[in-house]
Order: sequence, then structure tokens, then C-alpha cells
Amino acid sequence: MKYLLVFFLAIPAIAQAYDAMDCVNDAVKVYPEFINGLVTKLCKNASNSEPAKCFRDISSVDKSITVGISVDVCSGTTNASKTIDCYGKAW
Repeated sequence: MKYLLVFFLAIPAIAQAYDAMDCVNDAVKVYPEFINGLVTKLCKNASNSEPAKCFRDISSVDKSITVGISVDVCSGTTNASKTIDCYGKAW
């Protein structure tokens, strides 16, 4: 029994990767009224928090941006600040 306990204590913690569900959770914190299809589009294939960050911050450039346009602009981004800067220059 002592050996078994030592074995489990010696296993290092496994880091969990950021995934689409993490993105969904982050996005819903910002906008709780999200429609499933839109939040799915925003977070599809997300491997980092950048789409959710972009969605959260894009209204700083355009106060009247709709949720749908925000999702279109931010989905798939790997760099929220560059995406928002580009949108701001085009807007």
C-alpha cells in the first residue's frame, strides 16, 4: 500500500490545453445571451483564448457593432489585438 501511494504522489500534474469549450465559457461570460450557433462559430477550432478576447474587446473600436459582425470578425483569430486593429483601420 505504501508503494502505491508514493506512485500516485510522484505523478506530475498534467496541464490541460485550451479548447473550444474554454472559448465558449469565456465568450458567454462576456455576453450571456449568446445564441448557440454564434458562439459555436466564434469558438470553432479555438486552441487559445484569442477569439473570445477579440469578441470581448472589439466594441472598444466600434460601439455599435452587432454580435453577428463581432463573431464574423473574431472567429478564427489567433491574435485579438491585431484583428481589432485591422478592423479599426477598415471601419
